[in-house]
Amino acid sequence: MNEEVFLSKLSDAVLILGRDGVIASASRGAERVLGWAPDALRMRRVASLIHEDVLAEATQSLARVAEGVELHLPQRWRVRRADGSWLEAECTATRLADAPPERCVVLALREAPARHVIATADALRDPLTGLATRALLRDRAEHALARAHRQQLPLAILSLEFDDFRARGERATIEELERIIVGVATRLSTVLRSSDSAARIEGARFAILLEDMADESNFVQVADRIGQAFAAPILVDGKDFVGNANLGIASAMPEDSVDDMLRHADVALRAARRRGRGACELFDPRVHEPALAHTRLEDDLRQAIDAGDFSLVYQPIVILRSRRIAGVEALVRWNHRGRGLIPAAAFIPVAEETGLIVPLGRWILREACRQAKTWQDTIGPDRSLTVTVNITARQLLHPRFVDDVTAALRASAIEPHRLVLEIAEGALASTMAEALERLRQVRALGVRIAIDDYGSRSASLGDPADIPVDILKIDRSYISQVTRRPEEHAATRAIVALGKLKRLRTVAEGIEREEQLAELLRFRCEYGQGTLFSEPVTADGFLELLRRD
Repeated sequence: MNEEVFLSKLSDAVLILGRDGVIASASRGAERVLGWAPDALRMRRVASLIHEDVLAEATQSLARVAEGVELHLPQRWRVRRADGSWLEAECTATRLADAPPERCVVLALREAPARHVIATADALRDPLTGLATRALLRDRAEHALARAHRQQLPLAILSLEFDDFRARGERATIEELERIIVGVATRLSTVLRSSDSAARIEGARFAILLEDMADESNFVQVADRIGQAFAAPILVDGKDFVGNANLGIASAMPEDSVDDMLRHADVALRAARRRGRGACELFDPRVHEPALAHTRLEDDLRQAIDAGDFSLVYQPIVILRSRRIAGVEALVRWNHRGRGLIPAAAFIPVAEETGLIVPLGRWILREACRQAKTWQDTIGPDRSLTVTVNITARQLLHPRFVDDVTAALRASAIEPHRLVLEIAEGALASTMAEALERLRQVRALGVRIAIDDYGSRSASLGDPADIPVDILKIDRSYISQVTRRPEEHAATRAIVALGKLKRLRTVAEGIEREEQLAELLRFRCEYGQGTLFSEPVTADGFLELLRRD
């Protein structure tokens, strides 16, 4: 039986992968389980289907299978369906013997049972280290906290995280890192008492439950012991790897729940990271209240992304001379279930810092492209319409970013030149070396690139001819004062002139008054946006603007 016939008979979603993670073929069952037709999956990277939370672990696991290190590897991943929803899937990967590198791994996925059904010992143990999982640690902490409150004994959770391990200045490979993490778990067992519980949370991050101690000063002593234990390198394959450990400690207070303690330990760990490598921080509610509020917002943000509590509004971009609509900028809004509307400026920095901007930005990109295609189909092909989507440095540098853009274009069937990706000048300047190649890859798809807030005082890219860019968006701080201050007047005129010299489109942001528009027309600025033309509106509201335009 050949491979195609074999795959056509399978009811599970079965993917044949290359060593590079590219899907070579898929079973008919993939359409039933994931909603993707086999042809739609071919030549996609499997990483584009895996949730950000488990992507690193899944990628490492598949790499191990491809190398023949493990022949059979069951895991639980979140996998994206064709409609954008997430499937909790049981995944098993097996290496095909004597297969060519472009089709050497078989990956099978089936819907996993509800989490509360899973009560086996394997589900409570980390498969790499044998330590407890977060779920098991949490269960133990519930019982320990009840005992501590009843007997009035001290209790603490310690968060431990290592930065990237290096040997002679070189980062550990994926295979080396896994052996290092096993070494970390082994060394932890020599430092802790038998009554302490250690768990691997993710990557090189661990949590330790400390109970049955004389007083709270013992918690700091344990942290010191751990720090000293990891001052010595970990030997793997003849190389001495060193990784500095940061620690955060949260002692139980009378009103605390286990979730409170875990959150407090994470806040303390974050504070330790800010102090520098090898630091230890004890949670203090008086000192760390702002950080705690930040962590609560992060938790809410994570839940909101899973629940789909976001929407987009759209601000028209117009041709200044005629005031006709040329395009639209998509802007995200968060309608918090308890706090109401939260402005983007309050949550986007948190999303950027935590990495949540990647799944959130992926949704924004797909939704904006889908809506732009709907509008284009409504108004017909005779009128061109672009959609601008803001991206951040963390999104741009994420390994899956180009795949995300490609997937959004394919899913919406929008023409690539109608999509504009906009990144702030300051963000691009701070990551210039790494960002250039990624920008070139995206631009090669036919997508256009805009530099937001160009000319801002916080950063300067210099000559835009040095980067792959199509559009300069003039910083709104210049536009607000263009008729009032000579410096802003001269800077705005210079940016428009630079755009014309380099054959770049210029877009003025934040136009609010007729006199600002008149001055921009004198400079021969081509495009603009602002409340003078329209406030951000819903998708239906923008369609109405198009019909009246």
